[in-house]
Amino acid sequence: MLGAKAKGETVRKREWMRCRDPEAMLRQVAMTLYPLAHLPLPPQCHPRLDPILLRRFRIFTLTAVRAALIRVNHAACQAAAEVGWRLAEGLASAEEIARSDAALRVAWEEGWEATLVYFEAPAEVWRFPRLVKVLALLFSEPVDAARTLVVPESLVHPGQPIPLLTSEETQDCCWLLRDIFGDRGAVLTSPEWQEAWRTDTAIALARQMYESRDFGAMPILADALQDAGCDNADILTHCRGPGPHVRGCWVVDLVLGKG
Repeated sequence: MLGAKAKGETVRKREWMRCRDPEAMLRQVAMTLYPLAHLPLPPQCHPRLDPILLRRFRIFTLTAVRAALIRVNHAACQAAAEVGWRLAEGLASAEEIARSDAALRVAWEEGWEATLVYFEAPAEVWRFPRLVKVLALLFSEPVDAARTLVVPESLVHPGQPIPLLTSEETQDCCWLLRDIFGDRGAVLTSPEWQEAWRTDTAIALARQMYESRDFGAMPILADALQDAGCDNADILTHCRGPGPHVRGCWVVDLVLGKG
């Protein structure tokens, strides 16, 4: 029989895999990171996030926001997303980030002024400053950026909450969170990884998928890992599952030493 801890983990995994509310999923991840977040503690008392986890939040937001970037189609936002990807990979310089942040401040003022033209600005007008806010948070507060993206909010009080994503895009955030943060929904209890599984074949497969963003070879990666001795059910099941997968997939990241 399963012990109480094993039963709890099983129930938690089942709930995570079935969840269709990205806000609730983000809250669960945040509570894993900030178990005392509900207490009135000063910011300096909260633990610093591991760079790997910051990267995961940034990749989630950048992947989920793509459709909104296309709809808004603003140069400063597109440039900020590119810098965001470079930051997630540890390649962005402080100068790049500062320039992008300055451009977003100008874009914010532009978007805010556009809303003042209307007595009651339509939703499509409000989406521009909302997108700017998400991208600005991406650099300094990636956890808040993720939540701001998926939770409709109003930039004025009182005001009608304005969703940045469509209902279908919001639902897609659920599988996206599972692909990036893992099938157990607890980033701090990821499966133990053994270096012996990181063979040349596995690395080559993972790198090709990561760079091309074509993850059709995930089942082949599972075979390569199994041939190397991997017997972890979470890893093998994720590779052989229906997906979809994106850059930032937790298994690919493990193989490439990014996660």
